[in-house]
Amino acid sequence: MIAAPSGYEWLTYREIADRLGIGVDSARHRAKRKGYRQEKGNHPYDPIRYLVPLSDLSPRTAQATTGPTPMIMKGPSPDDRPSEPQGIKPPASSPTIPDHSGMISLDRTLEMLASAEARHAAQAAASERRYEAEVGRLCEQFRAERSFWTERADAAECRAEATERLLFEVLSTLERAIRPPAPLSLRDWLFGRATK
Repeated sequence: MIAAPSGYEWLTYREIADRLGIGVDSARHRAKRKGYRQEKGNHPYDPIRYLVPLSDLSPRTAQATTGPTPMIMKGPSPDDRPSEPQGIKPPASSPTIPDHSGMISLDRTLEMLASAEARHAAQAAASERRYEAEVGRLCEQFRAERSFWTERADAAECRAEATERLLFEVLSTLERAIRPPAPLSLRDWLFGRATK
């Protein structure tokens, strides 16, 4: 680190804060505002030091060591009060009426609230009616589709039963048609007569 010239001192934010009796953030802002020259250390973790003039440290140092001077709040003495002009008397404790010209009256506010509540109730009722109508439409559509599919299922079942009967009849006919003839006896075979 370069040696500090006379009248200056190299300090970190923490040291500036301790010397001036302020916080570290305030010391950082002060260093930036005053434009103190900075010097970085050789190692990345070394703190940055700032070249601070001793004149910036001396007034606060004395105050920090002795402590702040307590401030006593005093009102004006009776002699310091301005005298009232002759012939003008102050009003006898008349209450001041605040200016409410820019404010909405309570009645108007209640009226607006009632109107908003009525609008909200009307919107809720309309939404409920739409919901009930949609539910009714969907139920009706479901019933119509259910009856349609029930009819189709019944028709398919009837066709299946008819097909089953027809198949049974066809199988019976085929059985009778392909039944082998009764075997011939030896006598019938010799004489060429088949039994009927």
